[in-house]
Amino acid sequence: MGEQSIEHNIAKYMKLLCANDLTTSSGGNISARTADGSIFITPSGPGKNMLRASDIIRLEPAGPVSGKDPQPSMEFQLHLSIYRARGDINAVIHAHPLFATAFLATERQIDFDLTAESRVMIGSTATVPFAPCGSKELASSVSAAAKGSNLILLENHGVVAVGSSLQQAYNRIELTEAAAKTTFIGEVAGDRRSLSPDQLDLIDMLLGNEKME
Repeated sequence: MGEQSIEHNIAKYMKLLCANDLTTSSGGNISARTADGSIFITPSGPGKNMLRASDIIRLEPAGPVSGKDPQPSMEFQLHLSIYRARGDINAVIHAHPLFATAFLATERQIDFDLTAESRVMIGSTATVPFAPCGSKELASSVSAAAKGSNLILLENHGVVAVGSSLQQAYNRIELTEAAAKTTFIGEVAGDRRSLSPDQLDLIDMLLGNEKME
């Protein structure tokens, strides 16, 4: 995390999400895991575009303390379940990017194979059916999907990206929205051309197993 504290970096990336229209100030949440296994997460409530390092919460092993404010994000169970499923990742970002979320509220699919960049940085994706925000059902389905994917698409909800760092998870959110916009423009313009199976195989061969880093 460099010289900045983990709390500072979580607040910084939450502000970046809001500033770049990748989520609203009342939606989305970010967590990060430190080398000693501690997990820090954004608080519940609006105003995430103005978060400070002092607002970031360290999750207790037993979960939030009742009656203690501020409370962690209502999606804390989702974050914890992903960390339990993936020992190799140290950051989880959940956001509601406009174009990507619009696709997830329709029958249309985001085409992640339009550019090599999204194929390289995101790799395979998974989609999970709608479940109420903050529910154990949502946490369970997302953590199961995260075992094989770095990007999980939530029907009628948003996206979850994981990474070895906050920067990597953020990059995947950003590329997801770029892929959604590119797909939309391609549909409007017509004659959309995805990378061919041979081209995708070449990318995958050059990457080896690095896609899941």
